[in-house]
Amino acid sequence: MNQQTGYVRQRESGLWEGQYIYQKQKCSIYRPSERQVRDALTGIIQSIAEHRYIKPTQHTLVSWMKEWYRLYATKTLRPGTFLSYESIINRHIAPYFGATHLENTSVRQLQEFFNSKLTAGRCDSKPGGLSIKTLKNVKYLLNVTFEQAFYERLIAFNPVAGVKLPTAEHPEQNVMTTEEKNRLCDYAERIDTMAAKGILLLLSCGLRKGELLALQWHNVDLAENRIFIRKTMGRLKVFDAENSAYDYKRVDGPASRKNKTGIFLGPVKTAKANRIVYLPDRARQALISLKAIHTRYEEQGAFHNLHGFVFCTPQGQPYDPRNFEKDFKALLNAAGLRTMNPHATRHTFATEAMQITTDIVTVSEILGHAKPSTTLDMYSHTFDDRKRALMAQIK
Repeated sequence: MNQQTGYVRQRESGLWEGQYIYQKQKCSIYRPSERQVRDALTGIIQSIAEHRYIKPTQHTLVSWMKEWYRLYATKTLRPGTFLSYESIINRHIAPYFGATHLENTSVRQLQEFFNSKLTAGRCDSKPGGLSIKTLKNVKYLLNVTFEQAFYERLIAFNPVAGVKLPTAEHPEQNVMTTEEKNRLCDYAERIDTMAAKGILLLLSCGLRKGELLALQWHNVDLAENRIFIRKTMGRLKVFDAENSAYDYKRVDGPASRKNKTGIFLGPVKTAKANRIVYLPDRARQALISLKAIHTRYEEQGAFHNLHGFVFCTPQGQPYDPRNFEKDFKALLNAAGLRTMNPHATRHTFATEAMQITTDIVTVSEILGHAKPSTTLDMYSHTFDDRKRALMAQIK
């Protein structure tokens, strides 16, 4: 076969076949006429010579995304991230694109997909579309998978680059008022339970819920009034933790091993989240109360806290994040407060800290944000009082 001109013949079916060599492999194309085959071969051979040829792939968009997920995502990303990507592929991408081939996926088709998801994209049978934040997550996933396809020369360009999304507004953070915070703290100090003491730590230290529940006694230093944030805990869909790129360990009991989800202990969210938090007096007293609760559990017997968790059940099992959220909302109700989720305590702490100081870097480090700009973007609304005071001085 002459690689410069290719090889042409007519098949018994009547179709004309053109053969050419690409990366030392024999490849074929088929057309209804000899002229069409020769024209196509000329274009292919010229593009090979100019190093711009893309060999057609059998991948659909969905099959490629699943291949990318298996080969790259599960080996490099945090479990919470790659499991959310799996959900996006199965719930949003696959039903819409079906058998659409990877190289045939166009900018227009992707834009129509996002437009439809914006207005009616929910998968829970409820009306309405996906949030801008969720759409950005979907777009990011599509972008990285198409970029990988481009690097592997499966497509000529990344069509996601042409997709447009609405600009997202910063959501207003759910923050407790000073009165609400004080009422909740006063109530929690009178209640001798794990949840009540956890609330006091959240409001005093600005921890994430997963960081609180992952706290272990060897990372508590009451002599120096500090705790070391090293791990996070979450309930995740069961995955192969041993082959994960991150150090995750399943810590719920054997009785839960048949469940589709499990409680996993893993590294904190970012390098900056690996931090020391110094304890206000309220947080220190909460930890002293927790030690007393542990002593009571031990005296009751059948207490085996194998992982040394500060927050656990009377039997020593991890405090299930779902149960903590239920107990948190029950305490809010008992204290006569409106319903909110535990993350509101972190926003409340951050808002209070930003009102006390202009030292954004220190507040950012206490919160464990990756960058001070993240803190500033999320809590810039706390400067309203300072803006008013400044403008009042303008003559």
